[in-house]
Amino acid sequence: MKKIIIALVAVLGMGTLYSCSDMLDTDSDRLVIDPGMGEKTDSMYYAMGILKALQDVTDQYYLQGEMRGDLVDVVPGVTDKNLQALANFSASTDCKYDSAYLYYRIINNCNYYIAHRDTNLFTGAEKVVMPEYVAIKAIRAWTYMQLARNYGSVPFVLEPLTKISQIEEGTFENKNMEQIAAVLLPDLEQYTGYHVPIWGTADKISGMTPTKLFMPVDLVMADLYLETNQYDKAIRHYVTYLAEVASDTEWQVVSYASSMFYDRVLDFDMTQIPNGFIVPAPLDAGGTSFSNMFGSVKDNGCITAVNFPANSESGSTSQLPRFFGYDYYGQNRKLDDVQIVMSAPYKELIDTTCYYFQVQNGSKVEPQMRSLGDARTRSLCSREKDEDTGREQIWISKLQSPMLYLYRPPVVWLKLAEAFNRAGYPDVAFAILKDGIFEEMLSAPYMTPEGVDALGNVYGLLKGKNLDRFNKKNAAGVHARGGSLVKSFDRQGNFVKDSSTTLYQMDTVVAMKLDYLVKEHQVNINRLAPSKQDTINAIEDLIVDEMAMEAAFEGTRYYDLMRVANHKNADNPYGANFGSLWLKKKLAYKNPVVDLSVKENWFLPFK
Repeated sequence: MKKIIIALVAVLGMGTLYSCSDMLDTDSDRLVIDPGMGEKTDSMYYAMGILKALQDVTDQYYLQGEMRGDLVDVVPGVTDKNLQALANFSASTDCKYDSAYLYYRIINNCNYYIAHRDTNLFTGAEKVVMPEYVAIKAIRAWTYMQLARNYGSVPFVLEPLTKISQIEEGTFENKNMEQIAAVLLPDLEQYTGYHVPIWGTADKISGMTPTKLFMPVDLVMADLYLETNQYDKAIRHYVTYLAEVASDTEWQVVSYASSMFYDRVLDFDMTQIPNGFIVPAPLDAGGTSFSNMFGSVKDNGCITAVNFPANSESGSTSQLPRFFGYDYYGQNRKLDDVQIVMSAPYKELIDTTCYYFQVQNGSKVEPQMRSLGDARTRSLCSREKDEDTGREQIWISKLQSPMLYLYRPPVVWLKLAEAFNRAGYPDVAFAILKDGIFEEMLSAPYMTPEGVDALGNVYGLLKGKNLDRFNKKNAAGVHARGGSLVKSFDRQGNFVKDSSTTLYQMDTVVAMKLDYLVKEHQVNINRLAPSKQDTINAIEDLIVDEMAMEAAFEGTRYYDLMRVANHKNADNPYGANFGSLWLKKKLAYKNPVVDLSVKENWFLPFK
């Protein structure tokens, strides 16, 4: 911890906000002793300082979460040695992308703000600074969650510090994820239902509104509950966000992969779409195509994101585009020295993923499926082949511009599915993958009475006013974004209970995943009569695959795998330490230098 320098990021004075860099360009080494946060508007500048500190940790947060996952690989002789060290779990305290200081700088800024902000400021009967105050508490909780993910057990500090000796003296107790959650979540519970700050008519910031800079407190709380296997509470806060906090454009699962509208859905082996393929009509014709979502923030594609200015003269920049082969800050061109590439397991997943469609057979329309790949991947990669050398290069386009999503609607739905599944409702989890949540799907053959009751009486997603909010018009299963015709609708948009419109059925996909579990992990499963626990583990692996396809290369993959491994360890379905062994097998291709079946080896060295 000797490298931790306590610094409060702040800007003194007032001024007009013109751009992302104007709002976030602050003096990160200044310690403000007399902040003067007693006025209604002054604290906005302190909040912007906190967001600047969040911006500064973005590259490290991303690389720690992606390089150790199973979706990317390094290029020997090309990839930065620090990235290679992260990828094979050999990173030492010398690693450029391992600095607890960057996280603690955010936390200390938040602690300072929380300690000094006067929240008893009113406009009429409204406490006007509370949304901002709650948002800063959410950022602090989110940052502690990242520290626990990356380092396991960390010094826990809730007071603003002014000198390094306060940590060096060891006066602060180390806490792990469960202990951090036990302290922070009871305090945050009083703020459930809060919206993020709305700063009047402030200019849009490089294509994003100020509200997109903050994390909704219910999503941060839900994530912490999910991380600590508290599934019931996680569900309730995801539902609170979706039903009460999010706008209509922030919760809908829209934005389909553009490739699904054309007969060019190909896997990496270039398998052709069959003749007679019927192109599905999109449920939301006005939605942003998947391939166009990641260059700028769209209201229906983003909840929270970190953005960067267009050049270094305007503020902090990100190296992420360059690692993926894009010269964003130069001539905005593709580079030959791509340092982060798709992994073999990721390509295998895409190549073996079924694409669901219909073909015309005389007067009949028949549902079919083939291993044609996921349309989202085809929307997010560019491939070129040198005819002289035969060398093929694939560029991943999600990071061609420095925009990192922290929360997106489909990923929130997938985490809700993860929580429902582990809470004992695998049918509800499957509904989120297949059809989406709306009243008619309650009669689907895969739904159980317990699942119907959970959606209605227990959690209220389909009860009262939410019956109108979550309806067939807005419903779509997350897998439909890349797998096409998986939903139970005919061509006229009518809900169909049987399997006449699609072969994407719960018993079929669960059976395939059970086969995988038996083959890969040699577990004992009665394939003809799987237990509920077997079904939950199969659905969980389906969700893990779906997260790979939906949220690939967004910096969260290793964190997702760790969380699911913890679920499996807690459930202990197929013998002791199954989750750790599951994680070890997932990452075996990376040839890690440590034994990942030992949980202590999951974490980075703390410095």
